[in-house]
Amino acid sequence: MGTGVIINIISFNVGTYPISLPNNIFVYIDNSDNQLVATSGSVNITGNSNNLLTGNFEVTVLTITGTQKIVIGKFIDISIYG
Repeated sequence: MGTGVIINIISFNVGTYPISLPNNIFVYIDNSDNQLVATSGSVNITGNSNNLLTGNFEVTVLTITGTQKIVIGKFIDISIYG
């Protein structure tokens, strides 16, 4: 299990956002603190209330060895930073 994610998408409105550089960026931080950039997939925002986001994601990242890894997860009431 990784230590976190960085999500930088064009909008935080409810909806599905495909990963596409440079507009929608997803970075997975693994247990060794490597920042693995997603090459495909999507982020789904299901709720945005009081600057708290809820949703899920399924993305493919490239590991430091160059192999692909699918990362699936969800987030509930995370704060929006900007």
